[in-house]
Amino acid sequence: EKECSAYAFSKDLQSWCRISDASRYLHSDYATTLSFETLGNNKNSQSKEASTRPLGNIQAELAEAGRLSGVISSSFCAKILANAKTEDFSDLQDYSDISRVHLEALIGSCRILFSAEEYQEWIL
Repeated sequence: EKECSAYAFSKDLQSWCRISDASRYLHSDYATTLSFETLGNNKNSQSKEASTRPLGNIQAELAEAGRLSGVISSSFCAKILANAKTEDFSDLQDYSDISRVHLEALIGSCRILFSAEEYQEWIL
């Protein structure tokens, strides 16, 4: 199985931590497969916005890499949406759990990346 992830070294934990994954949380309420252009960023610019949003930038890069490598494809996303529409919602708690775990991962990633602005956005 293909994987498209980003890792950062945490001095506090003295280990490598996964900070983003292109396909792990596709069922999460917080998941996105948006590109830089869709998000309104120019990946070639060194704007203040780009430098203060390291996690968002990494997620956009991974979404693009996931699409290019086939980890995330439009047919894969369509299949997830089709399954969501036909399910009886008996596993709604599973989706809630996935979203909660994803949010916890996002908050932890912001701390590892020292991204106070994104940390505040996710915590609120």
